Amino acid sequence: MGSAGSAPAMPTYAGGAVWEWQDDGVAGWTPYDAASQVVLETAAAAAATGADSGKPVELPFGGGNYVVDLRAMKQKNKRTGYTRPVRRRAKPVVASADGSGAVAWEWLDTGAAGWTAYDDATAAELEAAHAVTGAKPVVTKRFGRATYDIDVSSWRQTNRSTGFTRDVRRRAVAAGAGVPAAAG
Repeated sequence: MGSAGSAPAMPTYAGGAVWEWQDDGVAGWTPYDAASQVVLETAAAAAATGADSGKPVELPFGGGNYVVDLRAMKQKNKRTGYTRPVRRRAKPVVASADGSGAVAWEWLDTGAAGWTAYDDATAAELEAAHAVTGAKPVVTKRFGRATYDIDVSSWRQTNRSTGFTRDVRRRAVAAGAGVPAAAG
């Protein structure tokens, strides 16, 4: 149990957690990059065990410098002072189209050397496209200011403006993923 002023207890998720910030521009939640995910998850774990007081975490990403307050679950832009909510939740998983279990869809963040989960709606669209046979299924999505074509047969995501491509993957997720693991 945390002391007064400590970060809130974070649930454990069988399939892992994802940290997101509320994005005013797309009226939704945007996952942090893979490197920031590691920093935030490490800080939350330290705060939960009492190894750290839950002090704010500094993150440089997206061309800015931010401070994330794990107690208040807020992110503050150090330059502008603008504050927005953050959250931690189970990584998005969807039922596989063939009924074999749960899967997660992720894209490779080469700058941070890690995999980042797509949001719930995108993961569901990609799984539906993956189930199509006899076609070259491509899902077109807009994230922030960029539009991407995600080809689920070649496992590539392409930025329509720049032509930059990155890997995508579909991976099986353990039974019970996406729900809090039992305490014990």
